[in-house]
Amino acid sequence: MAEAVAGADGVLAVAAAASGAVPGRGPGGVPATGPGGGARWHCLGPAESFRDGNAHGVRAFGTDLVAFAGRAGAVRILDARCPHMGGDLRGGRVVGDAIDCPVHQWRWDGSGRCIGGSPKLLPVRAWVTGERDGLLYVRAAEGAAS
Repeated sequence: MAEAVAGADGVLAVAAAASGAVPGRGPGGVPATGPGGGARWHCLGPAESFRDGNAHGVRAFGTDLVAFAGRAGAVRILDARCPHMGGDLRGGRVVGDAIDCPVHQWRWDGSGRCIGGSPKLLPVRAWVTGERDGLLYVRAAEGAAS
């Protein structure tokens, strides 16, 4: 997997070089960095590798995340920790357009909304994703570690 690195041209320097993308620009031409920090993007590798019906553990911006694709193929990324008892969603099962927690089978959709199994509708943080030139990117969340 190609991994992005921080630099004067922004965090997409390695991914941009590998894909022919414009350095300093994120998916869809969004600036990778800007005045005062701007949006930061991290390349996770070929988007197609996340469309196999499985949960994929990834780490970006100092945070453990889970990536999965629903029926339509859009890759979604959530925090990897279940808010109920801290179960690791990276070991969860993809069901339709959602992911089940392996501990109690509580279920979240790609927006982080709890859609089943829970008497408490606890959300999980969802991350912004983008694809460009066949690569999957995740954008840093507000307050995420660098």
